[in-house]
Amino acid sequence: MLGILQGNKLATSGFVPIVVLAGPGILFIGAFLIWELRQKRRGGPKLIDPAVLRPREVKIGLPLTTVQSFMMSGSLFVIPVFEQIALGYSAVMTGFALAFRQPKT
Repeated sequence: MLGILQGNKLATSGFVPIVVLAGPGILFIGAFLIWELRQKRRGGPKLIDPAVLRPREVKIGLPLTTVQSFMMSGSLFVIPVFEQIALGYSAVMTGFALAFRQPKT
């Protein structure tokens, strides 16, 4: 996550750290899955059963949920910046606008 959050700041200095900072996280997840499979083969205690990740619904649902979460998180950053810069709202007015926004029916 640090690679995504700090990537833009460091990329402007000529260094793209996303692979360097996110790579260890991906390697850690892979090592964790390998460890879990080894624990399952040995009959030892498991934190999560790898069989939970095999159904088609899970393989489709987890990435979609992740994308949706990133989109929602991004909008929680972009909308307040837009309201402050383009609409001229203060920080307090932006907070009120986000808190009391009603869906149009």
